[in-house]
Amino acid sequence: MNDKLSLRIYKVVCIAIILLVAGIRIHLANIPFERDEGEYAYAGQMILKGSPPYHEVYNMKFPGVYFMYALGFKMFGESIAATRYLTLLLQLMGAGFIFLLGRRLIHPLAAWLAAATFMLFNLTLALQGIQSNAEHFVVAFLMPSLYFLYRGLEEESAIDLATSGALLATACLMKQHAFLFGLATVPWIVYVQRTRAFKYLLAYAAGGVLPVVLMFAYLWHVGVWDRFYFLTIQYAHEYVNIAPFKPAMQQFYPAQHDGNNISALLVWFGFASALGLVLPSKNGKARLFLLLLLVASVASVMPGFFFRRHYFLMMLPGLSLLFTYTAFTVASYFSDRHRLAVLSAYVVASAAFFLGYEHTLLFNTPVEQVTEAMYPGTPFGAAGQIAGYIKNHSAPTDRICMIGAEPQIFFLSQRKSASGYIYIYPLLENQKYAPVMTDEFIAQSEQAKPAILLYSSKALFEDGYNRDSKLYTWFANFKNQYQLKAICTPISTTDIRLMRFDTIAPIDTLPETVPQIRVYQRVK
Repeated sequence: MNDKLSLRIYKVVCIAIILLVAGIRIHLANIPFERDEGEYAYAGQMILKGSPPYHEVYNMKFPGVYFMYALGFKMFGESIAATRYLTLLLQLMGAGFIFLLGRRLIHPLAAWLAAATFMLFNLTLALQGIQSNAEHFVVAFLMPSLYFLYRGLEEESAIDLATSGALLATACLMKQHAFLFGLATVPWIVYVQRTRAFKYLLAYAAGGVLPVVLMFAYLWHVGVWDRFYFLTIQYAHEYVNIAPFKPAMQQFYPAQHDGNNISALLVWFGFASALGLVLPSKNGKARLFLLLLLVASVASVMPGFFFRRHYFLMMLPGLSLLFTYTAFTVASYFSDRHRLAVLSAYVVASAAFFLGYEHTLLFNTPVEQVTEAMYPGTPFGAAGQIAGYIKNHSAPTDRICMIGAEPQIFFLSQRKSASGYIYIYPLLENQKYAPVMTDEFIAQSEQAKPAILLYSSKALFEDGYNRDSKLYTWFANFKNQYQLKAICTPISTTDIRLMRFDTIAPIDTLPETVPQIRVYQRVK
């Protein structure tokens, strides 16, 4: 096989993997929202209706992801698939920048493998890769930031450094955790430029300040600064101190898709990627950069010790580049004639292993059941039915009071929440602001006189939350103004635990430890 043919095969294989992943994402674009997606979708919907972040939607996250969802709705229509299409476009953009970075950092031909690996890894179901979580949007701005940083230091361009800083700050607006990538970037600037580092650090910082200042000015202008500060600084500080370290570490044990544990697939690819750090290589500069990026990636999932699966999506750019670096290090031991064949076999074997591991949910499960197969017993698949019922039994100006954690119902029903607290988790957490939040939730809910009352038993009992709170006592009295109209309860279909929506003979006497959502309608 001549070199030109080997090169063509290698590129075609990598492009085919990228296109295959894109096709799978389009195929699964309509799978039901999970909770975080529901929150972002509802907040994005409210922005398009003229309500700024933190005015009627309270959460500790920075507002960038809310505006990204609003952008997706503007581009593709106000639908579930819209956010998935936007995520795909951003991932293709991320693959483009990892292509450019891989070419500079590792080898001109590494660009193709890095892009294919990045797309493939981001499909990991155990990390909720097919959903549109905030981490995807972090990575979308992180990748160009890393590229302009590396190029700017190579070409000594302060403009590139300012651009990199602005992009990293924008990634932070998607989620605060992105700030920790400064652990990789600032030391790298000092290492590369040494005595002239101050100039480039100044440019980097100047670029980073601009998006933050613009965000702060906007929030002040629309009158939500105080609420923003309370939720994202004061409450967030309390939140990250809730989880004990030892129980959190148990989530690292490999598990199936129905757990919160880290995927055995990711553990394997992480191990394979790490080989590049110990194998002899002539490209020591790239190894150091990747090591710093790996440290930052690990740090980005540590705050609060929650280790939720989608947090690990922020590690995938570093792992993709490290995986590619390892592949080229291994291939360098072969002759020039066989090197491209080795790389082609490497990427094909990786893709076959990955897709074989994930094939059940990617190819053999009906689209409408994929989300519930990933989260057994959750009401995600039934949320559309609940929302349809609400739309048919309430006016567009009516509000919903939710004692639970399913904000996707607000989005799908196009009805506003009675309270800005669209989750009740903060009200039940062991943190000092919980009593104040509970009082505010109760006051807002009573004042709104919601037409529909939703109760999710799972939200009160999961993760150690209990009903020994003022909220539960209040709900027991408040629901006397309502009549039970429908209920979601679990059923088993083959090996998938689904939720059945029943409007014919709802029962209000099920044990509350059985996951369920009860739908009440106001009668007083």
